Amino acid sequence: NVQLFELLLNDLLKLFFDTKNQLRVYQPCIQAFERLLSQSTFQFYYEHCQQHFITICSEIIHSIESTVRTKQRLINDMKLNVSIIRFYCSLIQFNNSELKNKVIQLLTNYFQHDYPWIRRQTAQY
Repeated sequence: NVQLFELLLNDLLKLFFDTKNQLRVYQPCIQAFERLLSQSTFQFYYEHCQQHFITICSEIIHSIESTVRTKQRLINDMKLNVSIIRFYCSLIQFNNSELKNKVIQLLTNYFQHDYPWIRRQTAQY
């Protein structure tokens, strides 16, 4: 049902914006959304409401990037970075050139990360 997907996506977006300063909640949100994406949960919704889905994902990406970039200690948090990498890789499955280009550009930043372990994790996914 399209309305249920809209409610879920809107709730996820609200969670991402409301929990920016609470890493204990923020990281599991990223992991949960990544798992939903990797299991093709949103494929039906994407086919019916592509623009809304892309908008929500773009806003979540913006939230993640602004949160990580503004907090220096998060840049080097290994678990968080791996969760973000997996989330970005899960977004590539959707056939939207704008979203793919944005995700590939962000993943490229992880290939240039200071820590070799994060670079290896990026290459692995």
